[in-house]
Amino acid sequence: HHNILKHHKKYHNILLFQSNYDTFSYTIKSSGEFLVDFEAYFIDEVSETQVANYAPCLGKKEYLVIKLNQGEKVDKSSLKVKLVGVAGNKVLWEQDITDKAITSYPVTFVIEMDLPLSIGTSGFRLMLEGKLVDGVEFERTTKEYFYPTESCARVVAVDNFYALFPRRKTFIELEVSNNGQVDETFTVICGNSANYDVRLGPYKISPPRGARRADNTLHTNPVVLRKGERARITVGISAPAVLTNGKTNTVTCTTSTSLSNFVDVVRLTEMNKELR
Repeated sequence: HHNILKHHKKYHNILLFQSNYDTFSYTIKSSGEFLVDFEAYFIDEVSETQVANYAPCLGKKEYLVIKLNQGEKVDKSSLKVKLVGVAGNKVLWEQDITDKAITSYPVTFVIEMDLPLSIGTSGFRLMLEGKLVDGVEFERTTKEYFYPTESCARVVAVDNFYALFPRRKTFIELEVSNNGQVDETFTVICGNSANYDVRLGPYKISPPRGARRADNTLHTNPVVLRKGERARITVGISAPAVLTNGKTNTVTCTTSTSLSNFVDVVRLTEMNKELR
């Protein structure tokens, strides 16, 4: 018997042997998908890491969460994440994530990133590269594809400690932005699981640097944002006099554009005592 399995750093399934061998044997050391797996998704800047319903936005700061399901088998100082484009498997972006861990079990990383407009909207997958604790290299790619959007909607602030207090309003601030090359129409609709009164304030528009807009506060819904503009909307939820202590009220805001729908979810906890 001869050792004829030649390990290649990139291609792990190539067997090379001479044609005049009648029989051969080989051994395989498994470092496959059953030992290392990971989840990847995008969150907004105010949500916890389990919220995972966002498509990434171009031209905007984003937060990528990576959870290692078998983190104890991985050398965490070796990890690198890459964005691999659908067309041609081209690497669009990459970063070492060694110092981005926020929890040790499960091993969770949060990576702040700016997705350039040049990435486009055709889609990408996420690739995780690194080493196991025994030195064996591995490479994993997400099964799902991520499709970035040029328009965007994100929750950027929640007051009252994510709580509802009797006879008071809790305000949620939502930001919508047009990072595309043409004007875009935005429509925001919000509701909540307890059917409490919800009111949307005006759109307060911020033009891109160097540009001006006279009508920068609009009370219309929908609203048209020009190229590079963003706007903030305050959503007010009015609590009644009697609340159930500890009950969760889910606020859902849907932002619609000509090409996309964005759903933002905020969970508020009811408190049966007045806020002092």
